[in-house]
Amino acid sequence: MKTALAEIKGKVEAEKETYAEYSARNEAMLDQFEALNAKAIEVGTTVGSVQEQMKKDTMARDLLILLRNPVSASYEEYSPLALVLLKSISVWANINKDKFRFPSLVGKNLEELTGYLGGG
Repeated sequence: MKTALAEIKGKVEAEKETYAEYSARNEAMLDQFEALNAKAIEVGTTVGSVQEQMKKDTMARDLLILLRNPVSASYEEYSPLALVLLKSISVWANINKDKFRFPSLVGKNLEELTGYLGGG
């Protein structure tokens, strides 16, 4: 009888230790969830802010549309934006012309395309 009681007490103690271990793990997980939740709120706020800025900045929005899905960007609507991008690329190419194999061809072709878009 005493051995059975000692065995039961041993099992109870082991269960208490297991319970304490799981409680500590749960507490740590809850802390991590709280930290993750705070980070998610921070990211959500940042995304909302960026989205709001994008609504106000139509050029940035149109640029994203052009980059993400050029097929959906009509010539009439997006050619002014393409011209701005092309002029920026031309400046960049000119600054870095020493890195191109045929810089005169790059410059000539960019100028020609700029002219076709009405920026010549």
